[in-house]
Amino acid sequence: MRQYILRFLLLACLLVPLETLAQITDSAESSGEGIPADFYSPYRSGTEPREVHYTDILLKSDLGRQALQRFGELRERGEYNSLTLRQTTFSVGDQEPFFVRNLEEGTDQDPAFDEVLFELRRSEDNVELWVEVDELDENRISEGILDEIMDGLIRETPSNSVDPGRGIIEIGRDFFGSQPNVDGTGVLKILIADIQDGWDPPEQNFFTAGFFDPVNLLPREEHENSNFSDILYINSKPGIYREETGVVSTRLNTMAHEFQHLIHANYRNLTVFQNEGQSELAEILSGFNARAMNFLNSRTEVSGDIAGPDRWIYRFRSDESDVVLYDYQRAQLLHSYLEERVGPGPAASLTRSDSSVLGNPDLAYSRVLAEEGLSVPLFLTDFYIAAYESNLGDAPDRFAFSRPQLSNIRVANPGILYNAEVQPWVIDEEEEIYYGGSLYTQWFGVEDLVLDIHSSEGISQNILYRILGEDSYRYMEAVPGMNHLEPLGGGAIYEEIVLVSTNVEPSGESPLPGDSRTFRYSGEWTSTNLAIEELAYHTETQLLLQLPGVQGDMNAVALRISPEFDSGVQSIRLNINPRESAVQGEGRLALTLREAVSQEGFFEPGQVLADQPVDIGDIAPGPNFIGVDSNAWLVEEGEEYFVTVEVTEDTGLYLELLLDSGTTSQTDPDYNPARTLGLIREAGEFTSYTTFRCPPDVCEGERNNLIMGVNLVGFRDLEDIGFPDPPVSDSFELNRNYPNPFSAGTTIGYNVPESAEIEITLHDVLGRKVTELINGEVPAGFHTVRFDPESLASGVYFYRLVARGNSGRDFSGVKQMTFIR
Repeated sequence: MRQYILRFLLLACLLVPLETLAQITDSAESSGEGIPADFYSPYRSGTEPREVHYTDILLKSDLGRQALQRFGELRERGEYNSLTLRQTTFSVGDQEPFFVRNLEEGTDQDPAFDEVLFELRRSEDNVELWVEVDELDENRISEGILDEIMDGLIRETPSNSVDPGRGIIEIGRDFFGSQPNVDGTGVLKILIADIQDGWDPPEQNFFTAGFFDPVNLLPREEHENSNFSDILYINSKPGIYREETGVVSTRLNTMAHEFQHLIHANYRNLTVFQNEGQSELAEILSGFNARAMNFLNSRTEVSGDIAGPDRWIYRFRSDESDVVLYDYQRAQLLHSYLEERVGPGPAASLTRSDSSVLGNPDLAYSRVLAEEGLSVPLFLTDFYIAAYESNLGDAPDRFAFSRPQLSNIRVANPGILYNAEVQPWVIDEEEEIYYGGSLYTQWFGVEDLVLDIHSSEGISQNILYRILGEDSYRYMEAVPGMNHLEPLGGGAIYEEIVLVSTNVEPSGESPLPGDSRTFRYSGEWTSTNLAIEELAYHTETQLLLQLPGVQGDMNAVALRISPEFDSGVQSIRLNINPRESAVQGEGRLALTLREAVSQEGFFEPGQVLADQPVDIGDIAPGPNFIGVDSNAWLVEEGEEYFVTVEVTEDTGLYLELLLDSGTTSQTDPDYNPARTLGLIREAGEFTSYTTFRCPPDVCEGERNNLIMGVNLVGFRDLEDIGFPDPPVSDSFELNRNYPNPFSAGTTIGYNVPESAEIEITLHDVLGRKVTELINGEVPAGFHTVRFDPESLASGVYFYRLVARGNSGRDFSGVKQMTFIR
């Protein structure tokens, strides 16, 4: 049976195929003139650049550790003043050789260096911009791009910056701390060079955007390849420019990132995870885009349930180029949330932690958090709640990310999902979570839920829930024992209930990798036929598509969808190319739901049925999950619709969308008729359309589809699955009531292993029976009973279960409850 569950694409650097859904054949051709072949950029494995992060590797190398240690020793002794310094005063136009690591020929343990000739092109406010002489060219590193870089370094940062009126160097120095200043000049040198990292597409598509090399902290007498200066290296090709596509990027975000690494070398006390997290925070505070948070959609990454010894939140897998991206994402989000809770100044001050935090990353966090009256367990608890979905209607403000770059955080694939196609019960399910990790358990489309949580010491438990038709989540703290989300009445149901379980306490005094805790839970609920399904009509990524298009003429794209049941659009997954330069400029988009009008077999977008404005500042590289009002975005089974992405305001706006590889063979399981149109809108109306035809020298297909998903929610006819009866615990159990204390009503759960005569009674503190809740035969299974007090006085009471099993087994148990009027 088909599984109608939430299926979201995990996008790292190349996208994986999704299941092909409904197909409708187009027999007619587009009415447009078509797009010139040179408009497309190929997106093949081996041609799309993939960044390798190198600074963390250098810092962990033998030479890197030795350089940091030696720098600390010399600084503490005050011996730098007696060292022979190289020339310290330069003028624009001067040329000077500097040593640059050759990453292709050397390794982190056996380094190779090239002596490269540079020219000083900009000098201002103790910042010098040096460019490799061979890279000085209008088609490579131009004067215009140098002006942009220098402006960003010392004069201004993007509008989402903590202070747009200052450059990233001043922000870095003011918030994170002072740079090492090894040569006594106070000057930061940025060397832009074609770093030899093996980049040679299509055979080699990996490159490093930039790095900080700790060898430059050493005196020249102690290492022959030291430049003995405060230096950042920035890769010119393909970091700043790409000859194949003409794409140009200032790499200012890389400079903000690496500058924090240089500053931290002055203090040297954070773990690699924390150091990288602070560099990621430096990018956010400087106003640059956040990373795609794919790690949130992987249970193994969120809960720490991974192979190897580093099964905890602070893991950083430098030697694994693909999975380390998850570690960067987690570090960025955690440190961004730290800034959310304590402010930019205290969060950035983590860089300046003293040596007493070595070996205990929690200690560094706890000192920053303590100034705001917070603890690490509370911080970790709130972090995972906020990371699930920051759109919480009546929840505390602490469950949110306020910075625009982080407004798109969303967990699209919970670790465990219970829906209409999963049995409506669970008995003694046990879960293991490693320190600092979390597990998201979701119930989708239920009318009520009784959940008994036990064995959860050291694990915080919280519940988020959302009612069908509402946009925002609500919050409640879960407790050990019974938790009951009652039926809502009036036909309302819970679209989503999420248990957020987080391991917040290490077993010892300090956290260690592999430290884990377990918890168990049982429950029962009433399922409904509410279903969620993603419509996606694409295979593997093949092409980059710029929006706005050729000379800005193409200002919208449209994806035709074919709903398979009456429903409402809940959200749209808009996939942007994951590289950081894929989102630029300012402006606004509009997502619209439109009728699909058939013109002699060719579908065209018709009138607008619903729309959702989107600010470009809320769009990030990678997958973007954009929620819409499902009550307004209504679709019907058997009808055709278009979901469009339209540019409505353009201030230098630039987006790199993704198209699939296409196929013309109807026998191919990946065959999809063209569902995507490029649109030109004039005076508010679409005037021409074109299908996307992949150039023959780029891909084998002919017509290509937009990499986008549309998520539908609605009630559909599901077969009677005929669930088996739930397994029964082999012992009598009386659970704690929930809530407790209570003021309106409370629920008591109990388990009987066989049919039995059951009596549950309530007594006051003197032992007198107040009322009888159950008296009769009960079948085997897990059951609940509701107690609603009427004239009961406030105070402590006891409830008692007496059971007489049909096999002769007896049981008696008593627990306490507190009523507050």
